[in-house]
Amino acid sequence: MGIKWGTRLVVAAAILAALAIVPSRAAELGGFFEHTLYTQDDEPAEAYKPRVLLLLHGLKSAMPNHDYGVIYEAFADSYTVAGFNYDYTDVMANVREFDDLFARFLDGRAVTVIGTSLGGFWADYVANHFETDGAILVNPSVKPEETMQRNLGEQYSKKRQASFTVTQEAVNAYAKLNYAARRGVRRLVLLSKDDKILDYREAVEAYANAPGTKVVVFEMGGHNLALDRPDVAAVIRSFIKDVQAEKGN
Repeated sequence: MGIKWGTRLVVAAAILAALAIVPSRAAELGGFFEHTLYTQDDEPAEAYKPRVLLLLHGLKSAMPNHDYGVIYEAFADSYTVAGFNYDYTDVMANVREFDDLFARFLDGRAVTVIGTSLGGFWADYVANHFETDGAILVNPSVKPEETMQRNLGEQYSKKRQASFTVTQEAVNAYAKLNYAARRGVRRLVLLSKDDKILDYREAVEAYANAPGTKVVVFEMGGHNLALDRPDVAAVIRSFIKDVQAEKGN
């Protein structure tokens, strides 16, 4: 299907109005909808900077969201900050679209991927499947099939202003998506002890002894850990700086 640009403009404009957001480039760039790519500055692929931060949203969310704005403000001077909208339930379509995304937009660039919640699972997939510089996983779903099982049935995304259905087939597809760890992958895993959605201990168990992985556990922060909180922002900036220095880009 490929990444869509400039589609569903009327619907996207209605979403912006409904969310009381000042109109941005989201409608023109294909923000919010499945398998679309968002950049704040309406950049064609050939204008991307050599270094890219790729953001992936959580279940029921979409790009652009608050996390995108935080990362953009912090890093846009040196990085192209892009947000990709994956499909919540169509696992194999996401696999194909990530292949398309890297081939068409990210080939030859130094990419660090940042994902939250279910997007943390997809960020780990991307970091291991492609030649990325590193990944930042924020309260990631390490057992996505269980996350989807808990959300079985009809759901609603305020960001996309649309309903979607989590089927048992989708749950099974997440359970079957296995991928090998790529040698040399760098990861930063940020967790909140008071996360009421996911048990942070599962991520500690999954990543504490993983090569090239740093796990940071915060006492407070909830599931939607604020990336602009000074202590959180400092850890993110330090990781990105270290990765950049290590890769020499």
